[in-house]
Amino acid sequence: MFKRRTRQGFTLVECLFSLLILALLFEAAVLTLQSYQRWIMAAETDHGLEWQNFVMVFEAELNHFQVQQVGLDYLDLVDRQDDKKTYRIVLNKQRLYKQPGYQPYLYQVAEWRLAQFGESLRVEVSFTNGQVYQTYFWLRPRQDESGP
Repeated sequence: MFKRRTRQGFTLVECLFSLLILALLFEAAVLTLQSYQRWIMAAETDHGLEWQNFVMVFEAELNHFQVQQVGLDYLDLVDRQDDKKTYRIVLNKQRLYKQPGYQPYLYQVAEWRLAQFGESLRVEVSFTNGQVYQTYFWLRPRQDESGP
């Protein structure tokens, strides 16, 4: 009648159980990768460190240069040592940089606004991810304006 097989094999239940475990492992791997990717994206889109670096560099620039004119979205500077050297800080293609030349200060900038209040300069930067930072800088007077 029927011959019995001598080879051992998996039953249907064992195969389904192993496939279920394999599917759970793949799902856990996908969830782990998605979580890691969200964490990386959050770290990349936080501009806090870039803003702190910008504040330090911009403060050094204001100590080296004299503010000539403040517009809503540009800043004209003159070298304190040589009045013939003029520079403009502008926003172009989501980059904040100094002209002439190309010295970027910040990337992924949606908008920046400037306002001068006496001897202080307010700078507000809005990034493309919605973060907004604002600070005030003290403007050094010119050497010939400071008096005796």
